[in-house]
Amino acid sequence: MSPNCTALATTVAVLLCGSATAQLGASTGLGFDAKAAVSRALGGTWGIHGVVRTVGSTYWLSARRSAPTPLARMIEFTEAGIYLRSVDLPAALSGSATGFLDLAYDAAGGAIYGSCEHAVAGRQLWAFRILNRVFDTTSNVPVPANAPGSTVRGLTYDRFGDGGRGSFLCVDGNSAITEFDRSGGLRRFLTNPHANATALAIDDSRRLLWVFGPGGSSRTGVGVVGIAVDLVTGISNGQCVLGDDGLLGNPPGGNVTGAEFSDYEHDHTVYRLVLATSALSDHVYEQGGRFAFGARCGGRIGFTGDAAYAGNAAWAVTLDGSTATAAFLLIAGASSTTPIGGPVFDVNCLIHLALVTPPTLLGGASVSAGRAQLGVPIPSGISGEVYLQWIEASAGPLRSSDGGGVFVRP
Repeated sequence: MSPNCTALATTVAVLLCGSATAQLGASTGLGFDAKAAVSRALGGTWGIHGVVRTVGSTYWLSARRSAPTPLARMIEFTEAGIYLRSVDLPAALSGSATGFLDLAYDAAGGAIYGSCEHAVAGRQLWAFRILNRVFDTTSNVPVPANAPGSTVRGLTYDRFGDGGRGSFLCVDGNSAITEFDRSGGLRRFLTNPHANATALAIDDSRRLLWVFGPGGSSRTGVGVVGIAVDLVTGISNGQCVLGDDGLLGNPPGGNVTGAEFSDYEHDHTVYRLVLATSALSDHVYEQGGRFAFGARCGGRIGFTGDAAYAGNAAWAVTLDGSTATAAFLLIAGASSTTPIGGPVFDVNCLIHLALVTPPTLLGGASVSAGRAQLGVPIPSGISGEVYLQWIEASAGPLRSSDGGGVFVRP
């Protein structure tokens, strides 16, 4: 272990008892057994595929009934999992073996987009208007002819894409990720970091694309794995998140079928990954969707080395955009916001770690070309939320990065 990291196991055991705001991968308590809820409301045997959370705080799901007769629908539920209504997919899509898969949500345009096999969907995204709950074929979006794959499995909408006019990204398994505009014009191909991508979610204000699918983590036997792609560079940034493996299924937690990034007010602004998974039953749930949080007077915090899970010896915390020569990493079990200024710190600096119990120093790293990295091997046998922050040192006053928060999977 790196200097002072041997203290991590005992430190975390104490710190995890503290209260903290949910961060990347942390449970939010929101979710329900969607397959059971649909069957109770509509009868029959249903499979759940895609999910979006709307600005009206409801969930729209894409689902298909396999028995007694095939039928594909869009189905709306409250946040508490109470059935509201359902709408059949257009008759032109009745030949689909799946119905809509992953969904994309254009909140400003009031539309949800979905698709299925190209041979059935006519190689286009079908637009569903939320306000009046009808399909609007005049707003369908063509999928580029050179987009690889035979279906739209993973799908998301980037409100800042195409110069602010909005763009879509789709993927099918291990194919390249395709970005295209509303007229079907190809914007670019992105390298797919996943061997079997089934869902996409975009944190567009952070320019971060989450590519979800089964597998893809150094932790084996996991069916809900999100790998982050930096939309500026077009390549994976090393961050990874795991879903809730507490749901009964094979693998535990099931396999991911739909994903959406959502930010909304919940006594404060929250940032969530909304996931649909197929386990012993099909579930919809929300978990913390961001690692970095808060303002900074120094560099940007990040992480690499796969997801944060117990026993991951390769996990490391990164710093980018720093002007310091050295940086020191602190850890705590809860977050807070404490202004801290001169003469020791520069102006407008904040400490994002709770100070009731003093944060623990994990170690230091040299900063080269604005970047630093510190290995933080995660011991076996621990779980819970941890919070981290860099303190950056140079010839002048100290500076601080933004905070980072993550749920360590047991």
